[in-house]
Amino acid sequence: MRDPGVYLEDMIGACEQIMVFSRGISDEALVAESTTTRGAVLYQFMILGEAANNVPDGWKERYPDVDWSRIVGMRNVVAHYYFGLADQMVIDTVRTDVPVLLPRLNEMLAAIDQEYPRL
Repeated sequence: MRDPGVYLEDMIGACEQIMVFSRGISDEALVAESTTTRGAVLYQFMILGEAANNVPDGWKERYPDVDWSRIVGMRNVVAHYYFGLADQMVIDTVRTDVPVLLPRLNEMLAAIDQEYPRL
């Protein structure tokens, strides 16, 4: 079993990568199938959702303001129903949800590190 902090680190890394990949590009370029940006962002959504799925339930319960099921659901859509993925959902998630989620994940990681110091 991995340390719960490792899953949060994976989530933080995915959010940071999404923000880097999408910085300075238009919404149209973000979702254009002809660009590598879309693929890179969608891959990070899969990492984000997979890591969220593995955060222990006790930690998820401590942070009910994080929509865990929606994060995991996005991963499932990207992985299994990519053909039904709405461009506006990707844009909204990248532009609005990820920038709000990232600081919260950092707070959670700090709390875990304080409660369970790692080497």
